Amino acid sequence: MPRLPTRWIPGFGVGLALALAPQPTTAAICNVPSVGYPTLAVALADPTCDPIQVAGGTFTESPAIARDVTIAGAGSGSTTIAGWVRVTGAATDVELDALRIDATGASAPLCYASGLDVRGGATASGFDLVVVGRPTPTATCAFFADGFESGDLAAWSARRP
Repeated sequence: MPRLPTRWIPGFGVGLALALAPQPTTAAICNVPSVGYPTLAVALADPTCDPIQVAGGTFTESPAIARDVTIAGAGSGSTTIAGWVRVTGAATDVELDALRIDATGASAPLCYASGLDVRGGATASGFDLVVVGRPTPTATCAFFADGFESGDLAAWSARRP
């Protein structure tokens, strides 16, 4: 059983100790890949992981993010998520730093040509972030989906820049 912190109350002969309520679990840096977090999906499933540090290399997965988190790679030229990233939830705020998201080889239902799909009022921001969609997106498969730059629910563009 963990020991609770105590506080000394002055003015009482031998003193009076009050147990304070335990503090909530604090966030922890989680490294991917590692023994405890072999994939980005495993780290995202642990609510105490924030930030998540992703090593250089290619990670073939398509994470769905529905919580506030910072995900940082070793640089957009070093860390690649070979798949797509989906961010959802009205109060979700995600920061994606020093990563390359490459959906050119990803195959999935629901048209994930966008590479980065932000929906339902969620926000995504970052630096040194490269997002590569499929070579020929269609009108229903935009490069960035659902208001990446405007925050609305309209697709951003059906063209590559």
